[in-house]
Amino acid sequence: MCTGIQVHKNGQEGGKQKGRWRRRRRSKKNAENKEAKKQLPSKAEQVASLLATTEAHVAPFDSCKAVSTRRMQIKKLCHGRVNTICADIDKVKVISQELVEALKAEKKTDEELKEKLNKKDPEVKDEMTRGCDYFINLLAREVRVRVEAEGFNGARGDGFPLAAFVTIVSSEVPEFIPVMEAYIYDVCPLALPTPLGKESSKEDFSKKIGMKKNKDGEYESFERFLQRTEGLISFMANVMSSHPAEHALFDGNKGAVKWLESFVGQISKEPGQLPLYVAPVLYAFLTSAGNTLANLHSEEFAKFLKVITDDAVLRLDEGAIGAPSAHRLKETIEDGIEGFEKNLPSKSLGPLYNNGKDNPPPPPSKRQLYEKRKKEEAANFGYDSFSYGYCSQQYGSQQYGSQQYGSAKYGSQQYGSAKYGSSQYTSSQYGYNSFNYGYDQPQCGSDSSFYCSDSSLNYGSDSSNNGSSDDSATFAPVSRNKTIIAASPPAVSRSRKIIVRSTWNKPVKTVS
Repeated sequence: MCTGIQVHKNGQEGGKQKGRWRRRRRSKKNAENKEAKKQLPSKAEQVASLLATTEAHVAPFDSCKAVSTRRMQIKKLCHGRVNTICADIDKVKVISQELVEALKAEKKTDEELKEKLNKKDPEVKDEMTRGCDYFINLLAREVRVRVEAEGFNGARGDGFPLAAFVTIVSSEVPEFIPVMEAYIYDVCPLALPTPLGKESSKEDFSKKIGMKKNKDGEYESFERFLQRTEGLISFMANVMSSHPAEHALFDGNKGAVKWLESFVGQISKEPGQLPLYVAPVLYAFLTSAGNTLANLHSEEFAKFLKVITDDAVLRLDEGAIGAPSAHRLKETIEDGIEGFEKNLPSKSLGPLYNNGKDNPPPPPSKRQLYEKRKKEEAANFGYDSFSYGYCSQQYGSQQYGSQQYGSAKYGSQQYGSAKYGSSQYTSSQYGYNSFNYGYDQPQCGSDSSFYCSDSSLNYGSDSSNNGSSDDSATFAPVSRNKTIIAASPPAVSRSRKIIVRSTWNKPVKTVS
């Protein structure tokens, strides 16, 4: 018979045993989860796999002769229109809409070809139905090429027009999002919102941070790597900060919070001096997305900014290579969250920048001012064409069309003689309707000759021989005595002269 004390002890033993079983099950489950995580591919591996799959999918379309015209039109749109994107807001919208319509048209063409393929049309092949995928892949690659160019300065705002363009396109064509993200992540692993992990060697470290190899198999210089990384990070931040507000490319402004949280977390865990890339990456990201984060996610941004100010800045690499970036980062964060909240990024396109406010448009660029001035001049002086069609007083009337060049000086005695008014200069070579000197073309005037409105070829005559002025009754042509110049003898070469003067080829008298 068990006493109360024994029952109590048995209960304690039973509870301990159950606790041990619980801990064993939990540890076993944790071990299984860790093993499953090891087997899952990393984000970088997923990106590389997506790009390889996409390239293999569109390769047959790139080599198919049946779609050569269609392929050429796609390349023309990608290369031509993307390279004309500038800081003009209206132009960005026009080009974006043009590319969106072209992508939708390609998608519709693919669907029509797929229907024919399902009906077993012998003229349709499977690779001909991949035009839209080819278009998306080529467009994303073209954007990345421009961002990685050596003259691209993302930290100073060069990426805002391009970011606004891809944001508008991605909101209309969702298939563009994973391909565009993959092209950026592939060459810039620092843009991934996941920890990089510890490196085992210098080779592993260079590969993880995204350094490129040249043709000789050697890694690029660190200066070039930092410049290229700044451009890619700032472009990603520009996209996150662009309208439409709810776009999904790089997860929009919510993606900016996730990325900064991940990167600051890596900085906090890093012991001692921080890697050289920390200052350029933070500077590029904060100059582009700082205003958006300060206005839309102020609480989270204040926490991250405190960690950067109190910890990261004190441990930056300020050597010969890292000093400029470290100095720029310190200047960027010196005004705190208030500075980010008030100041828009450099060269940002105000109405297309997403910070929850009605931002003013940016000041006009030098090119926009030049085009505006040219249009105003054309309106004031009455140019028929933009460059050469002068119809104003300076070239079309008094100065060159009447007294000075249409008078007796150039329209009668001096140039109205047989020398300039004869058939020598009235042939089809100098006729008004010829290809070279026909002044009905818009090159030198709209409906006039070179200097006058209804005058002759050169100086105001109405006839085809340049011999009379506008008013034939007032300025009658006066002829001069014809001077006939005798034709000069044909030129004789020096070797010919020597042969004529020498005696070696002349008969020699026989000496008796």
